[in-house]
Amino acid sequence: MRSHSPLLAASLSAALVVSCTKDGPAVTPNAVQGEFNATLDGDTREWPTDAAVAADRHFAYFRFTVQGEQFTLQAAPEELVLMLDVDAQTATGRTSELEPLNTMGIDLQVRFSPRTSAGAAGTGVELGTIDAYGNTERLPALAADFMFSPTYASSWYEARLSRTPSATGLLPTQGLLSDGSMQGLWAIMDADGTVSGYSDPFVIRLPTAAPGPKMFTADLPIKPDDALRVMSFNIHNSGPMNNPKTFERLFEAVSADIILLQEWETGDAAAVEAWFTALVASDSGWSVVKAPGDKSNGGAVAVVSKYPAVPVLEGLRSGPNGTTGKPVRFAAARIETPIGPVFAASTHLKCCGTKDSREDVQRMDEARAIAQAMKGACATSADAIRIVGGDINLVGSRPPLDLLRAGWDGDGSDLAIADALVLGDRSMYTWADDNSPFTPGRLDYVAYGDSNARVAHAFVLDTRRLSDESLARLGLDRADSACSDHRPVVVDLVRTK
Repeated sequence: MRSHSPLLAASLSAALVVSCTKDGPAVTPNAVQGEFNATLDGDTREWPTDAAVAADRHFAYFRFTVQGEQFTLQAAPEELVLMLDVDAQTATGRTSELEPLNTMGIDLQVRFSPRTSAGAAGTGVELGTIDAYGNTERLPALAADFMFSPTYASSWYEARLSRTPSATGLLPTQGLLSDGSMQGLWAIMDADGTVSGYSDPFVIRLPTAAPGPKMFTADLPIKPDDALRVMSFNIHNSGPMNNPKTFERLFEAVSADIILLQEWETGDAAAVEAWFTALVASDSGWSVVKAPGDKSNGGAVAVVSKYPAVPVLEGLRSGPNGTTGKPVRFAAARIETPIGPVFAASTHLKCCGTKDSREDVQRMDEARAIAQAMKGACATSADAIRIVGGDINLVGSRPPLDLLRAGWDGDGSDLAIADALVLGDRSMYTWADDNSPFTPGRLDYVAYGDSNARVAHAFVLDTRRLSDESLARLGLDRADSACSDHRPVVVDLVRTK
């Protein structure tokens, strides 16, 4: 086995040995004890400098880095594994003769980019529970409410695991699922499944787990009278045409003034306008700008507005002048709103790939083309508010997002990112698919010009996080979010000058 490799944010020595007391393993210095308000957004600055693990009544949280590396965790060249002894007892789970695993009974493994049985590189995340007899059982990531952030390659990551999962597999009831202690470490696995590097172990005393999942009871934030409500939503394969009642409920509940749509392939702008006119209330009617074509050739994106909208920048391509290269899935409109003129753009950047892959490079080319074209289109309207949103597909590197918003605010600065938490949850995911090996993550963004606008509210709507009381007040069903693999991002913008 390769020498110890410090993967975590804990400044502990390689020779650390987990000590024991009569109550179980002693808490290590890299564990946060007491109340800790973690926000799963990929920004770890709220963590204490040497902390690697924390917990509250609902979740266990982890902060980690792979020293000297930046790769996309769900499509990585090496398999990274979180090994957890969820009750800090060697009598349960799988034991090992390898130090420091010989002090643990591993009950749960979270495998990033799990290798195939043939040793080939894998993708996604796999959770597996293990008992003392060597039996194993998969635990769905969504059942465990497991996620990490960011989805793109980064130096630092943070993850969380539910203490009140909807399925428990072979996990013991003590520790994570109730109270007591939990211990574990991170490991790098070779192609043959042997540990080639590992972190300092961590041990944490857990507060008593909540009796059930955390559910949010409240209405949606009320849009200020002087605000414009913007909604970005990848509706998944023309979803409103196939499931109109569910989408009608969601659009009515949010009541957005401008809606940035992705993946509406069926019909032209007039057809989309007819759908909204028939099903979604608007005192002023609806105006739609939609790119022609389908997802394969720059189409299936639209800007839908309660106010008059005219198209700008049709037929954008990914080349340096916007007229050569591959078609970009992009639609933009100038809209006359009660708070002044607005340039609103909807985009759906290239999917898939990993850091530095051809897909990642194409995302950068597309984002660069959009920013350059919009900078020119907005040049004669310095007072107009700028907005761009959509499915940015940040599954490789971060530059596509930064290139997309570069330099086209009214003062020449970059657009600002509206950081939207999931309503009722301290996380920022916008995508989840029960049938995918990939865990929930933040793929959808809204950026705006902060030279003349500010955010009053920003949230992501996931009906599975809402209580029955909230759902009833909103006229929504718990399953409504399953109408798409994406969740709507909603931002209220107020003009500042």
